[in-house]
Amino acid sequence: MAIKTFISTLLLLGNVAWAEAPTNYSHQEVQACDLRSAATKPVIDGLLDDSIWREHTPESDLHQLRPQEYGTPTERTEFWVCYDKDFLYLGVMAYMQDPSLIVARQHIQGLPMESDDQIHISIDPFNQKREGYFLQVNPNGIRNDALIWDAANGFNSDWDGIWFAAAKKLAKGWSAEMKIPFRTIGFDPATKRWGFNLGRFIRAKNELVVWNSLGGAVWEMGPVALGSMGDISDVSIGRGLEIQASAKQAYEYRAHGEDQSQTTLEPSLDVFYRPIPKVTLAATINTDFSATDVDDRIINLDRYDLYLPEKREFFLQDASRFAFGEIMDNGSPFFSRRIGLAGNSQPLDMHWGLKASGSLDNTSFGALAVNQDSLAAGVDTKTLFAARVAQNLSPQLTLGGVYTNGNPDTGASASTAGVDMAYNNLGQESWLPFRSSLWYQQTGPKQEGKEQAAYGAGLTLPGSRYELLWNLVNIEKDFDPGLGFVNRRDIRHNYAEGRYRYYFDSGVIQAYYPEFYASHVTNLDGEFQSQFVQINPLKFVSRWGDRIGVGRIFKREHLDSDFSPVKNLTIKAGNYEFASNALSIKTAEARRIFAELDLKQGDFYSGQSRQQKLSIGLRPWDRFLFQFTYGENDLKLDQQDVTTRLIAYKHEIAISNSWAWLTNIQYDNQSRRANFNYRLRWMPEPRMEMYLLYNRGAQKTELDNRFETEEETAALKFSYIFGL
Repeated sequence: MAIKTFISTLLLLGNVAWAEAPTNYSHQEVQACDLRSAATKPVIDGLLDDSIWREHTPESDLHQLRPQEYGTPTERTEFWVCYDKDFLYLGVMAYMQDPSLIVARQHIQGLPMESDDQIHISIDPFNQKREGYFLQVNPNGIRNDALIWDAANGFNSDWDGIWFAAAKKLAKGWSAEMKIPFRTIGFDPATKRWGFNLGRFIRAKNELVVWNSLGGAVWEMGPVALGSMGDISDVSIGRGLEIQASAKQAYEYRAHGEDQSQTTLEPSLDVFYRPIPKVTLAATINTDFSATDVDDRIINLDRYDLYLPEKREFFLQDASRFAFGEIMDNGSPFFSRRIGLAGNSQPLDMHWGLKASGSLDNTSFGALAVNQDSLAAGVDTKTLFAARVAQNLSPQLTLGGVYTNGNPDTGASASTAGVDMAYNNLGQESWLPFRSSLWYQQTGPKQEGKEQAAYGAGLTLPGSRYELLWNLVNIEKDFDPGLGFVNRRDIRHNYAEGRYRYYFDSGVIQAYYPEFYASHVTNLDGEFQSQFVQINPLKFVSRWGDRIGVGRIFKREHLDSDFSPVKNLTIKAGNYEFASNALSIKTAEARRIFAELDLKQGDFYSGQSRQQKLSIGLRPWDRFLFQFTYGENDLKLDQQDVTTRLIAYKHEIAISNSWAWLTNIQYDNQSRRANFNYRLRWMPEPRMEMYLLYNRGAQKTELDNRFETEEETAALKFSYIFGL
């Protein structure tokens, strides 16, 4: 009854908010000044003292999107857009009445800057409202970028493009300049008008202002919400060829095996070629992932495997082309972490890989083939394949298909084929914006009497005041995607979540947004399996970005057999119903000292659980960040008392805007294993990068509690990108 009342309230408040929403600020247009014949071009130093900026009138018609939708910004912003034959230029003046309030903590290129003041832009060179590029810069001139692959909000933050930026703090605020090579953002020369938007985030006020928007129902930097920029004509895309050459000198030691230590020199090569503006061909040889960030360690108390994010650059490049059916995790037909990694996340040699991705007219596609060492006995190498195609029948309707072949675990033939459909009316004049999807998959080879299908649907109602999401996933008991992810079979899983947002005009508290999450699972015969409901009726965010939330969690579980979530703890088969309370407090990372505290206490199956996690960050100076995390869970069940502990330490030290020292150390008492990861990175410009790496894995012994090294790697890696 409480859940029904809560959802009804969300709907009522959402309808009121819709009825009161003012006219949106959409379909603006900015003219890009033509510098093709100009005697001088802007020097990218962050200062707007070039004559070109003074000779043209800036755009300044921005509006507030958060906290007050369509409100007047509290600070003025001006920007210019220009171009010549090879580059797109952007100049921005971000005025600040009190410059001491400017927040600029991040000094390491490519790392997140959500806690900083920033300028960000979205560009859709094909102006088709489906995909684009997202670039951002903070007052220190630190760059970050991403691919936008969905008409509304699909986001791939691990894409790295070659472009240039600089910024300067001034007595009247801060200024920034960007210089973007056209060959970085492939385009169609026949398209003179590009999709474009600019936003500014003012950290001290937690305020977002934008040039163009459709309101809070649609992400303001998503392709459907962009304005236009023109006229872009007679510019060069280059030859479309990019070569990344790398070499790694490494020393490796393993405590077990015949060759315990070895020193190697390993070259690798990545080639990207754009034969036409919207198609990219890629090849990789002797691929090396040694510079990839390590996974955050998790102690899993659930019965099912966790879905971990992909972090390797080769697979993240154009990863959006392989997205299928808006599936969140279980049932995914393609999970790139199945390639090049053993079950314990240890890397396997990847000998070569080929990839083709892009779009032709209204067809989007991606295809990937990889040859790697096999985990199967008696099989030396295995070639794995995945392909995805999506046809845009209209701006709102998309039909697609997916196919994969290969199983790195068994070496046997295994395939998955699926079809999906997506429909949305985002960007249209509608009182009810929504996104929806349907999908179906079948694994093979088909076997008599086997049930090898999976199918589902999804619906999202986004809104500036509320958001509701529902997903249905059905997975038959023999569904087994060789290159996909499935951790639970023979299920019908209904999942829903929703939230309501209310923004205050003044005061310390900026927003109140209660939310709920609900999950209900049966087998395909309708027999109950599990249920999860979390309601957070009190959740607030301050104007500085601090957050606090209070919640109540309800669970029901049916166990067909005993299971052990951790060592020395067994939960008996049976039916369980239990509840717990949750408290979450997180101070803004823009503070010099910030912290995150998560507390959960209550029932856990037939016993009790008291879970606590504390993370403390210290930034004594802008270029130094030290972060320590301690997590503990005390479990008491049926005369069994087990305490799990996880400890982690990270630091990020920006020696300069080019040099950074990154450290990640983790230990948990269940595996009794510690991992040490150190990286010294040099990036003097976007196309050049060098890493000095040291990784060590050590096991804590049972007898004397000493750490014994199991594997150790020291390496020097250098990469350079040649563009033609």
